[in-house]
Amino acid sequence: MEASLDPSLTKLEKDALLHVRDARGRCLAVFRGAVWLTQENDPRDILLESGDSFTFDRQGLALVHALEATSLVVLDAAPAARQVRDVFRQAA
Repeated sequence: MEASLDPSLTKLEKDALLHVRDARGRCLAVFRGAVWLTQENDPRDILLESGDSFTFDRQGLALVHALEATSLVVLDAAPAARQVRDVFRQAA
């Protein structure tokens, strides 16, 4: 699945893989579930669970693997922190 990088909620089934390209500066927020995230040319493995967020810090391909049924959103770069707070408030 290719991410459109709009602020709509994306639902992934367990073991689904989301491809995100050139998202540096954008923010991924997990509302439900858990994901494993890796970015191109980045040795880190990033685990995110419900309530966690991560700002992509590299260009290239990032892979987001759903470890369980997951709901997430990818937000724009500049106002990402404010968008995360607003989306979490609306989901509550």
